[in-house]
Amino acid sequence: MTSRLAGPDAGALIRQARLHSGLTQAQLAARAGTSVSALSKYEHGHKVPTYATLYRLLRAAGATLRLVLPPPRDPTAPAVPQREPEPDGVLQPVGRYVAAIADYLPTWGVETAWRVLVQFADDFRAASRLAQEIAVAARPPSTGDRRFDAAFAALIEHLCREQRIPRPSWVDDEDLIAAPVWYVSGEDPETYSETPIAFAKHGVWIHRGAFASV
Repeated sequence: MTSRLAGPDAGALIRQARLHSGLTQAQLAARAGTSVSALSKYEHGHKVPTYATLYRLLRAAGATLRLVLPPPRDPTAPAVPQREPEPDGVLQPVGRYVAAIADYLPTWGVETAWRVLVQFADDFRAASRLAQEIAVAARPPSTGDRRFDAAFAALIEHLCREQRIPRPSWVDDEDLIAAPVWYVSGEDPETYSETPIAFAKHGVWIHRGAFASV
């Protein structure tokens, strides 16, 4: 089976690379050997490119696709607990994910706790609109770590904007801003250009790939 990226994510990358290079859709399509119609569908998420196609389009725009792998896991560390995936369309309340983060942080650390955020993003996107709205309606308890409290609020605001549903008012609470600023992916120029608006607002700076499925 051919590997593919999520449509909206791939489309945003292609469009960003094209605009950064100052190219029109016609110019990029000609460089990449594809049609303007196909390129437009990729950029708007109406068609999902294969990795090979994405690589070709980005290269034609003068950009590169970088794969960032986490450091090797210490084989002597305790096994990371696995959670059963939610049934299709079902989404647990945010508090369940928050509780998992609070449990994981002391024993398995930040990297494992971050995976809970990634899993929540995957579950949220797969859930029905009603399930999404119900899951985020009430503010969850604290994770015990202000960085993760801010990251969760930022993620929920980002997902609500992405899915075009009303964001809950509690994400604007002043205590849901990381202090000091949290550079999850390290502080470098790409962090400032790639961090989504909702995360920057909450003082959480990341690379866009930080929420790729793992």
